[in-house]
Amino acid sequence: MKKSLLLLMAVGGLWANSSFAETPTEVRVAYSGGSQVLMLAKADGSLDKALNTKVKWVQFASGADALNYFASNAIDIANFGSSPATAGIVRKLPVEIIGVSGVIASYERLIGKDGIVNIKDIEGKRVGYPPNSTAQYALEAAISVNKLDRSKITLLPLRPAEMVAAWKRGDIDAGYVWAPFAQELEASGGHQVFATKDLQKRWLSDLQQLCGA
Repeated sequence: MKKSLLLLMAVGGLWANSSFAETPTEVRVAYSGGSQVLMLAKADGSLDKALNTKVKWVQFASGADALNYFASNAIDIANFGSSPATAGIVRKLPVEIIGVSGVIASYERLIGKDGIVNIKDIEGKRVGYPPNSTAQYALEAAISVNKLDRSKITLLPLRPAEMVAAWKRGDIDAGYVWAPFAQELEASGGHQVFATKDLQKRWLSDLQQLCGA
């Protein structure tokens, strides 16, 4: 299972004109933080030079927030997961995919507290996740492929920052989230239990068995 980070662009403005005859005075680029290549462009100003205009950086917490920004015409370009990107297209927002910046293999991870050693240990536990995100679907897939009893898991929809706060209050036992929030959970006594890349391994294993390899 591959989850991708996608670059989306709003359609209908000057940027939709392939001739680039007119350069916008400002381009609003949304980012979520963490260890993304896009952050290098923010740090060294290279995107401003490449676009030949001023870039206004707008931070968001989750792909759902970025979609709301697109819907209210508050941003022009955003870099986020494939699930919210698909949701935006299904909602018929005026956006299009212009590139894939990477595959989410180790970016999204399940972080657990003491006593949670493997994915099966989340049964009987409270697990936070960002709703309507690739992390949510990865968590659901992990529960399914590992044949966990979903009824024994308390799943709590939380924005990434809310998840960190809930973790520190002791309201959750584990959280499936991306950087830099996953690192914050680790810094507060957590450890990695599962990562989205583990789903890829399971998918390849199942495919090999199916093919008789």
